[in-house]
This record gives sequence, C-alpha cells and structure tokens, in this order.
Amino acid sequence: MINLINKHRNIYLFITTLSIIAFITGIFYYKTQTQTIKNDIKESINIKEDLKLGTNNIFKRSNEIFFIFISSIFIITIIFNYLKLFTMPFEIGFIFSFLTTYNLKFAIIYTLFYYLIPLLLSIILIRLSISLTYNIIKYLFKKERTIKRVIILISKKYLILSIITLLYEIIITIFSTNLNGYLMTII
Repeated sequence: MINLINKHRNIYLFITTLSIIAFITGIFYYKTQTQTIKNDIKESINIKEDLKLGTNNIFKRSNEIFFIFISSIFIITIIFNYLKLFTMPFEIGFIFSFLTTYNLKFAIIYTLFYYLIPLLLSIILIRLSISLTYNIIKYLFKKERTIKRVIILISKKYLILSIITLLYEIIITIFSTNLNGYLMTII
C-alpha cells in the first residue's frame, strides 16, 4: 500500500491539496453569507425532519461511479473529474459549516459517515480514472500489449473499489436509521 502511494505521490498530493482548499473554501463561503441567507438555508433544510427518514445514496453513488469511469474513457471529459475534486469537498465544507450551527459533534459525525468516507473512496476512484486516462492515451500512441494489460488491471481495481463503495452505501442505508437516531439525541 505504501509503495502504491509513493508511486502516485504527486497525484495524491495534488488531489489532497485541491480537496483541502475546496473544503476550507466551502466553510468560508457559508460563513460569508448574510444572516438572512443562513436563516433561509436553515429553514429550507429541516435537519430534524431529514433525520427521521433513512438515507439511501446507493443510486446517487452508482451514477457517480459510472460518470467518473465514463469521464476517464473519453479523454476530453477527464476535466469533469478534476472539477469533481474541487466541487465535492467544497459542498462538504459548506454542509459542515452549516451543520456546526446545530452542534460541532453532530457536524463531525454526520459529515464523516455521510460525506467524508464516500469522498475518500471517490478520490481514489478519480485517481484510478486519471491513471486509466493516462494509459489510454499512451496506448493510443504506442499500441503495446503491456499497456493494454495495465488498462485492464486499472479497470479491475476500479471495479473492485466501486463494489466497495456501493457496499459501504448499502451498510449506511441499513444503519442510517440507527445513526440518525443517535444524531437526533445530539441535537
């Protein structure tokens, strides 16, 4: 695992830096909103009502996984994956900043289970998609069999991580009512 991280150190450094900047930007963006906008957001998102229902993001994650993969195959659309590296942490930062108005512990637990863990899995998927795009471009120019094997290996890794991501979402769906019940006690 450490060798893999060292091998793709520059990609992970870029992804991590961009994600941290986006997360901090999302936090500050919420804080710079006027009080009336903050009140409108709080009124439109009734968190107590949302917590009474279970959460099911399986369809959303499967669409996201498919979109990341398709974006990596069509070489021009890899730009969308780079944009996702900014927009997803930005949204999480905004949501985290909003949830801290209720309780800091609540915000940490909620964003950890519902947003940060799927974000980390998505970041790894995006890293795999970047490697896939790079190898597809390389294969288009060199037509070597070893590159084709690498593309197949990366695709298998992508499939395995996609299954892990969907299994995580299934587990969260099953236990979301229990987790939401605990979060209601914190509020």
